[in-house]
Amino acid sequence: MTIFDIVNDICNTKTHRLDADKTWDDSPVSPYMLQRWVSMTSPINSFLINEYANRLGTDATQSDKACYHLLSSFCQPSRRKIRYLKRAKTEQIQPNEALEKEAKSLGLSKRDRMLYDRILKSFESLSPKDK
Repeated sequence: MTIFDIVNDICNTKTHRLDADKTWDDSPVSPYMLQRWVSMTSPINSFLINEYANRLGTDATQSDKACYHLLSSFCQPSRRKIRYLKRAKTEQIQPNEALEKEAKSLGLSKRDRMLYDRILKSFESLSPKDK
């Protein structure tokens, strides 16, 4: 049994029977680390643990089994969808028809035409505009 099994039981399955397991004594669980790991599961759990510890003023979780039962009773399961970072989409440049015909007559590939369009657009943005 690992700390992750205990945190999963506290936050999601909530069996309240994990401390009766034979492997509980073999797992290195301290009340402080258990509170830290559970507080990292969600902002709601972090807020609840901090409020409980700050309002009580003393550490009520002297033993790891008492801490397990206390955290299992008031921690909320996280039902949120995890948002992963996504790659930024590159903007699509619409091809110019006149440039398409010219590129075909010169025998340029599609990639060369796209690069040529991109260079022309960057030059247009750099040139001073007539008012």
